[in-house]
Amino acid sequence: MDYAWPSDIIAIERRLPPGKGHEKWRNIEGKRYYMPGEVCDPIGKNWFFVPGDAPRSDEVLLDILRTSLDRGVNLLLDVPPDTHGLIPDMHVQALNRLRKNAGI
Repeated sequence: MDYAWPSDIIAIERRLPPGKGHEKWRNIEGKRYYMPGEVCDPIGKNWFFVPGDAPRSDEVLLDILRTSLDRGVNLLLDVPPDTHGLIPDMHVQALNRLRKNAGI
């Protein structure tokens, strides 16, 4: 907690919360706090735009989304814009497929 306190969330960078789910209530400095979790992961391999960084497979992205929700956390899926400020078409297509596959 020292590195991130005070905070309003527990950031879970590039991994999923434990199988038992995210512990939302934390005892910090002798007080009890509600600390929702957020999985932070890029759509491809890199957090920032890198030419040719393809999105992960539809199955992997859907698994990250479903597992995050099942374990009680939000998903922050990073979709970096290119050098012109645009979202690459391959990422837009992957997001549309994710929406369809997730039934959103």
